[in-house]
Amino acid sequence: MEHVHAELLNRFVLLAELTPDGELLSINDRLLAFLQLADFKSKQSLAAYLLNPLELSNALAQVQREGEWQGQWTFKVGEQLTNVAVTLAKLQEEDGRVYMIAHPLSSSQQLLERFRAVLDETTDLIIVVDAATGRIIDANDTAVQQLGFSLLVLLKRHLYQIDTSFPLYTTQAQWQEFVERLREEPKQRRSVRTSLRLTPDETLDVDATLKLERYLNQEYIIVIARDISEQVALEKKLDSKEKFFETLIESTEDTLLLVDKEGFIQYASPSCFKQWGYTVEELMGQSIQKLVHPDDSDFFEKVFKEIASTPKKLFKLTYRSLHKEGYYNWLEAQAKNLIREEAIGAILISAHNVTNQVLAEERIIQALQQAERLNQELEQHKAELLASQEELRQTNERLEKNNAELKKINQELDRFVYSASHDLRAPIASALGVITVCKMLDDAEQIKRYLELQEKGLKKLDSFIQDILDYSRNARLEVQREEIDLQTLVKGVFEQYAYMDNAGLIDKQIHIKARVPFYSDRRRLTVILNNLISNAIRYSSPRREHPYIKVNIKINEEKGEFVVEDNGIGIEEKHLPRIFDMFYRATQDQAGSGLGLYIVKETIEKLGGQISLKSKYGEGTTFRFVVPNLLNKTPHTN
Repeated sequence: MEHVHAELLNRFVLLAELTPDGELLSINDRLLAFLQLADFKSKQSLAAYLLNPLELSNALAQVQREGEWQGQWTFKVGEQLTNVAVTLAKLQEEDGRVYMIAHPLSSSQQLLERFRAVLDETTDLIIVVDAATGRIIDANDTAVQQLGFSLLVLLKRHLYQIDTSFPLYTTQAQWQEFVERLREEPKQRRSVRTSLRLTPDETLDVDATLKLERYLNQEYIIVIARDISEQVALEKKLDSKEKFFETLIESTEDTLLLVDKEGFIQYASPSCFKQWGYTVEELMGQSIQKLVHPDDSDFFEKVFKEIASTPKKLFKLTYRSLHKEGYYNWLEAQAKNLIREEAIGAILISAHNVTNQVLAEERIIQALQQAERLNQELEQHKAELLASQEELRQTNERLEKNNAELKKINQELDRFVYSASHDLRAPIASALGVITVCKMLDDAEQIKRYLELQEKGLKKLDSFIQDILDYSRNARLEVQREEIDLQTLVKGVFEQYAYMDNAGLIDKQIHIKARVPFYSDRRRLTVILNNLISNAIRYSSPRREHPYIKVNIKINEEKGEFVVEDNGIGIEEKHLPRIFDMFYRATQDQAGSGLGLYIVKETIEKLGGQISLKSKYGEGTTFRFVVPNLLNKTPHTN
């Protein structure tokens, strides 16, 4: 049962054993990959991987004083910074070693979801109990199904109501006495064989492990139980024949095992201690995979599945067996599926040691194969790490860009609400005032003059509303790709503003150099040129002898470069840094909403381009913008 817990920790949690000075004594595979290490060398300092190395010494000092420390560190591995939740605790008082368990905070939600998914898929019953009250607070799907209660019903119960081994812990004081005893157990863990109550007259036999855990300053008891009903039934059948088998089995040096179809050991002969270093009691109920060398685990599992599905066929296999002390022996085993035989009711395995018979050449070949597998796994971990780093980098870039965009939008919204309310109401208030005055007048000529003033104000309001519509369309609509006749487009813009004051006095020059057709969004390009050319006309200098507006365009396969130059009144230098801000006006002498150049910049950026300007007060202004030629491209999207 503990292999589930251990496997989860090794796969998702960063584990390390430290000296009192912070040197690494051992680490798990997850931390090895996290630190981007090809292999582990002891006595390395953990501080070398921290953004602030002093955090380690401060935390270790608290551990020596109080026995435990919890907090967050920022690990720096290469150029990557990662926030990690860390818990440090003493292992033994006498040697001062410190145990570290941690997990990256950016992955904490994923860790919990994956951890929960694995718990629900396991065939073990897992129940989480509040150590303070003894009440059940969670259970996996297997526990709910096996016990026959809904999860809601189960969460209303105390542990003693379903566990028959808890008849004496029905009061709070008695329960706390049990919790204190559990704290005194080695590793705060207790393994028991018990029965879980299904109905008043029916129970489920299980092997259970109760483990006291602490998380976020709260204690829980994790109950991991496995259904051993079939094993108990088999034990009852075998009791009557036990003495006969003991005499027979003890006379042979071969080790005999009886396992169920899932691979859990139901019987082991006394020679198992010599073979694996485990007593009979230690092996009962354990998976036979525990006795198999990890490198042969997949091979053994494949053969065992075939054995379990093929009754009475004799299988022979040679594999490496893992001893309790950590070394391995070569075993030759014979196995036969006798589950359907009433007298046996299990898979019979007979194994004997053949280590001395394995040729040196075979051991060398096996070592080379193992080295090749390890190298492949290392390359895979390296590739996964690089992919994770790139994904994280791209995610960070997107988040930073989105945050900047949201901040910009909020600021623009505040300015828009303030300025728009003023600019929309001002012409309306003026018109209402003119209407009031006209009602009091009888002179038709004077009324006409007031109506002309009203017309001018309403045209300004209409222009402002058009600017708002241009801004809204630019923000909402996708970029459209179409071929544009630039000569016709620019001439049309000049003709559109021929009615403006002094427009007839200005020399309008258009110069276009295009080696290839130009593709872009016609509507957006028209909005850009409308604003730039109308501003050039509006702010032309009537005192100039030869006022001009020059539009120079250069087109190639990659981009279009547009320059709008005038010799008008120019812009004072103090206004240049904010000239593209929403509602910013460099002068109050002319009509304008303050949105035009802001819309120009936003529209150009929507097209994937950039804009710049040069201006000298009293001499003129030059705007230059570049946008992609979509001749061979798809439209740019933000």
